[in-house]
Amino acid sequence: MRPLALCLLLMFPTPPVGSLKAQDGRPVPPPRPQLPVPTGRQLEWQEDELRMFLHFTVNTFTDREWGTGDEDPSIFDPTRLDAGQWVRVAREAGFKAVILTAKHHDGFTLWPSEFTNHSVASSPWRDGQGDVVGEVAEAARAEGLELGLYLSPWDMHEPSYGDEEEYNRFYQGQLRELLSRYGPIAEVWFDGAKGENAGEMSYAFDEYRALVRQLQPGAVMFSDEGPDVRWIGNERGFAGETNWSTLDPTKVEIGKPGQGDYLNAGEREGPAWIPGECDVSIRRGWFWHPDQEPKSLDQLLEIYFKSVGRNCLLLLNVPPNDQGRIPAEDVARLTEFRVALDRIFARDLANGAEAEASSVWGADLHRYGGSKVLDGKTDTYWAPEEGERSGSVTLGLPETPTFNVIRIQEPIAMGQRVAAYRVEAWVDGAWKRISMGTTIGYKKLDRLHEPVTTDRVRLVVEEALAEPLIAEMGLHFDPHLSPEPDSAGPALRSGPESAQNPVDSLFQRQHQGMGTLAEVFLYAPNSGRASELFEAAFSEMDRVEADLSRYRSASEVSRINREAARGPVTTDPMVFRFLREALSLSARTGGAFDITVGPLVEVWGSSGESGILPSKQELSEARARSGWERVVMDEDSRTIRFLTGGVELDVGGIGKGWALDRAAQRLRELGVGSALLGLGQSSYVAIGAPPEAPGWRITIPDPDRPGQALSEIWLRDRALSTSGNTEKYFVLDGRRYGHIIDPRSGRPAEGTKQITVTGSSATEADAFSTALFVMGPEEAKSLLDEAPDLRALLVFDHTGSRRLLSTRWPDPIEH
Repeated sequence: MRPLALCLLLMFPTPPVGSLKAQDGRPVPPPRPQLPVPTGRQLEWQEDELRMFLHFTVNTFTDREWGTGDEDPSIFDPTRLDAGQWVRVAREAGFKAVILTAKHHDGFTLWPSEFTNHSVASSPWRDGQGDVVGEVAEAARAEGLELGLYLSPWDMHEPSYGDEEEYNRFYQGQLRELLSRYGPIAEVWFDGAKGENAGEMSYAFDEYRALVRQLQPGAVMFSDEGPDVRWIGNERGFAGETNWSTLDPTKVEIGKPGQGDYLNAGEREGPAWIPGECDVSIRRGWFWHPDQEPKSLDQLLEIYFKSVGRNCLLLLNVPPNDQGRIPAEDVARLTEFRVALDRIFARDLANGAEAEASSVWGADLHRYGGSKVLDGKTDTYWAPEEGERSGSVTLGLPETPTFNVIRIQEPIAMGQRVAAYRVEAWVDGAWKRISMGTTIGYKKLDRLHEPVTTDRVRLVVEEALAEPLIAEMGLHFDPHLSPEPDSAGPALRSGPESAQNPVDSLFQRQHQGMGTLAEVFLYAPNSGRASELFEAAFSEMDRVEADLSRYRSASEVSRINREAARGPVTTDPMVFRFLREALSLSARTGGAFDITVGPLVEVWGSSGESGILPSKQELSEARARSGWERVVMDEDSRTIRFLTGGVELDVGGIGKGWALDRAAQRLRELGVGSALLGLGQSSYVAIGAPPEAPGWRITIPDPDRPGQALSEIWLRDRALSTSGNTEKYFVLDGRRYGHIIDPRSGRPAEGTKQITVTGSSATEADAFSTALFVMGPEEAKSLLDEAPDLRALLVFDHTGSRRLLSTRWPDPIEH
């Protein structure tokens, strides 16, 4: 087959008369934008795709949706409130920001406002010294999520409500508090809701917006009329099949009934760029109620496809309960949701396709050719010849995949253009229409009623406001819509043996990395492609090791260990992200896993070499240099500093997990749909599963019976870590000392033989297997109760015999 570029040049040997041309070797100028276009903050908002709403106030304790304004603040007492849990749940489910109801219509403020006594300061929670907004802001920074705040204009408690002059001053006083106390704010929510019996009140929205722009210029503002983000017109989470990001705000009034249809569709060629935000609750109500259950997975997927898949951002409300926790059933449903989305979109069946366009802007194939729809970038695009308002891109697919989801994206930085399109597949020797639509925008996801198997797909733009620009096209398979397509080859038995599709084969390769043996199994169409994928995965592991190893003097961790006691150290963004995750895990486990355990590891390591136990003074000095609370991170400046000298970061507890997560992410980006990555036969992460198998089969060794299995588990889109002391230990005076140190006591852990944990990431699984190893059975059980996504198999030494415990472990274990 001739190269694609040659084929296209032969089709278009010279540009048509009057078309664009490159001059004197200079590139062809790009198309002009179709105004209006989004601002930088609107682009960042849209790219998040998922944000989480957190409705929490006195209503949580009164079982009401709207309060009355006269609630006694003493009812607000969430005794187990953990903002860190809220934000972790959001992050692990793929949400990029959390938006908290700092004040709902009842007027009760979740921060100690100076302008009212109807607040947390008058409640028994934290003895009146608490600040929910502050705790959520701190947790969001720690987890790397953005923070948004909701401040209801309607206030049923405030006596000045109805006095426009006085109340607008009052409201802006509270707004200023929120905008100036809690660091960067990504979104400010102005709700137009108001009860029928509410007094007449004209809100000074222009003044509110000016204050937001002044104090938080990076924030987008939400309301019915924007100015940055609009309500989509319903609370079901569904955007219109036609959904323009453009709108005429003069046709909208905040809180006015009867404008839902206009907001749901936007306006073609509207004068302002105000994209839609789909807000919907995971439960029937916006606040937690004990008699309500979360929506089903199918309902959540339908919402996703009709929000994100229709050019919107999805703002999913997940309300904490009266204990101050996101309920376990909601966490479980969100985990299902994340796994389902990853399963659908982790593999793009159009990867490796060849693209042919009906025409190309200025005949510049390099910058505007059809191949741009397959390059994984939303800021590059195919453009047809100047003046054309229609056109097509045809994908010649690798082999003949089966798909039932079509993904199309416009480069919205250039405006929204497409007004009508259809997608066709080559079936039985002819083009057959398989989907059609109107608008595309940032992302359009078409779900097909029946799966399609073909080797050619064509996108035909039928109508556009200007030259249609297409940034991306993708094809995916959603198993929740249709049964899995048949795969060739026998079912998986003792290991991965069959093919991912009729032409994929299983490949395996080993590599020395992270101080141990790395091993990767993956499916690829040929050995050449497999070699490229192995190289990408192992290079990512090597890069992580170069950054994190404290045994390499040039690593970022070694540099931080040398310099952070003297002052703040600016570090690489990825290293900063890793350390933020490590500190978060240290906090979640109560210090049972501790990123600063290095001094204690050194002391006990020296004892193993010398045969002399450390003295009390040596242990005391080492403990004085340990403790994750001694590490301070500044999100804004991306710096790290130690509060005391001698602190040393030690990544041994989670370094392998982080390396596996990074390598797995790289493989997903390259289109791998089925792979198993392992380090040291103790840490694994699975991408998808081999065909005709529920997952990748992992055998858990029995610590007391060498060569025998304690259990087996099928791993699919999850990670696994095992911690044990059967191999690394030393014996002194007849007593055995393992290599896993309890940071809290400063001594090697005792009473535990082996811990195996599965979780959503290898980093998390590594940290929890280490933490659980240093705990006793009851403490371990309590920690696992707080982490409903984790599954664990625990083997303890119980007065000379062993005690087996399991939590949510899928394989029955004989205790």
